[in-house]
Amino acid sequence: MSQKSNKRVMRIYKQYFDLIKNGSKTIEVRVAYPGMRSIAVGTLIAFNDDPDCTCRVKRVALYKSFDEVMATEDPTKIHPTLSADNQLADIKRIFPPEKEKLGVIIFELEKI
Repeated sequence: MSQKSNKRVMRIYKQYFDLIKNGSKTIEVRVAYPGMRSIAVGTLIAFNDDPDCTCRVKRVALYKSFDEVMATEDPTKIHPTLSADNQLADIKRIFPPEKEKLGVIIFELEKI
């Protein structure tokens, strides 16, 4: 599978944007919509179309649920100041169960 190096814009809530921008959030969690599944290692993501918050995708992983993500990934890389339980509650407020059934994808990020 070839690596893509295209640039994508990804919208994100301000509280998470600020954590990515300051470098403390290095894993982004999303529902695995077809458009998200097309993002590969090497893809550049400009969060909120801000050139000062552009990251390269270092790793992509697919999971069946948000619970599986929180049990597998380091929660401090997803949100450095919230407990795993609070993060899980926040994620489930953002994405309803019918969206979670599509699968969950994470992107490990490297600021550039």
